[in-house]
Amino acid sequence: MFLFASNEDITQAPKQAQDKPPAVQTTGAKIADVKQNESKKTAAVSQSETDKKIKELMKKGMVQTTPGGEQINNQFFYVDPLIETPKELDLKEKPGYRFVTVPVMLELDVDPEFKNAMSIYRPSTYAMTAPDGKEYLPIDYVNRNEKAWKFSYQYFSGKKSHVDLVYQVPEDAKVLVLYASDSAFPRTVTVKIELPPVSKALTDQEEQAVKQMMNKGVFNTYPGDPLQKKAVFHVDAMLPNPPKELKLKPWSGYQLVTLPLIFQDTYYDHDGSSVNYRPNTFTLQAPDGTEYEQIDYVNRNEKAWKNGFQYYPPFRSQIDFVFEVPDDQSVFVMYASSEAFPKPTTVKIGLD
Repeated sequence: MFLFASNEDITQAPKQAQDKPPAVQTTGAKIADVKQNESKKTAAVSQSETDKKIKELMKKGMVQTTPGGEQINNQFFYVDPLIETPKELDLKEKPGYRFVTVPVMLELDVDPEFKNAMSIYRPSTYAMTAPDGKEYLPIDYVNRNEKAWKFSYQYFSGKKSHVDLVYQVPEDAKVLVLYASDSAFPRTVTVKIELPPVSKALTDQEEQAVKQMMNKGVFNTYPGDPLQKKAVFHVDAMLPNPPKELKLKPWSGYQLVTLPLIFQDTYYDHDGSSVNYRPNTFTLQAPDGTEYEQIDYVNRNEKAWKNGFQYYPPFRSQIDFVFEVPDDQSVFVMYASSEAFPKPTTVKIGLD
């Protein structure tokens, strides 16, 4: 079926919402204590209300998902994990705001007779809505496949469209919901987008501390470093969310960091013997020297790693470790040293 564009007005004016400040009444207790207790109560109520509003926004979608989330059958439209703002756009942030770049994908597999059929697809009009009801439209975008999507509204079936949408939202925004609906795909989609807090910049002293930590390793690397892909031990790119099966939620003021640790030694003959490998002892160290231990993990290959310390060659071990760290800190260093590999490795974790 061929679908053609209409001249309808697709823009929406942003909604405004203001919250009244909470009234504080004293009862003879210390004013400081009353303010502290009231602050905790307000925060709890505020978070509860936020969660409720996000659920309401998400219910508008027949398909409810997250960036990089698991896809269902015939889910033609989906969102990949958030990425950095495309440099080719040369955008400058307004004070108090930050950019959020959302890679949206559309791919319709159709019968050969319908290949290249055109349908209406307008991702540059998809708004992200905050819990207070305010909407944010894309301020710019990059079309990564001009054969699949043309003139900002025409999608041609049989091809994969990839468009990086750039939004500008308040820097204190924590969670937004993207609503996607078009003639090109049959089911409406809502995407819950959780944003990391804006991290404070490192001081010169902290920068020096990070350098000293990194110098402790024979190998200096970072998550997803392509130069270390073949190394016996390395850390794959950070996962956007902790494993669902762990059902983890961060404490207020903290964030969860999930790192896939990879280890595979193919030099030893597979005779059934094990090597001492204890990645569950690796910590993340902040510039001030504070160390953060793993709070949980998922062992992705139980043939390779058993009992918390036994590695069996030549299998490939992947363990997704979850750390809980302050949400206002952006840089940590992992020092990885083990009998299983001869040279210590330091991994710089940047959360920006």
